[in-house]
Amino acid sequence: MFVRALFDYEPAEDKAIPCKEAGMSFQRGDILQVMSQDDATWWQARHHSDTNPRAGLIPSRHFQERRLALRRPPATLPPPQKISSRRSCEFT
Repeated sequence: MFVRALFDYEPAEDKAIPCKEAGMSFQRGDILQVMSQDDATWWQARHHSDTNPRAGLIPSRHFQERRLALRRPPATLPPPQKISSRRSCEFT
């Protein structure tokens, strides 16, 4: 499977990667060939244009999306509106 990177990735800066030396860095827009998706968290991939057949670890799509969702600040909601407990009725 081939994928286009949607973000820059540097394994040396990733605290979650199990082995920084096994990680593969990439830049947004790079075409990556995913060699294995056996692990739900870390896929094995290589740069499509690279002649080096060595694959490296990259975060899986699901793992990266989950990580980004955890980093987002909580939604700020407007303060609740005061609701009058008085009922208004009109008589004609």
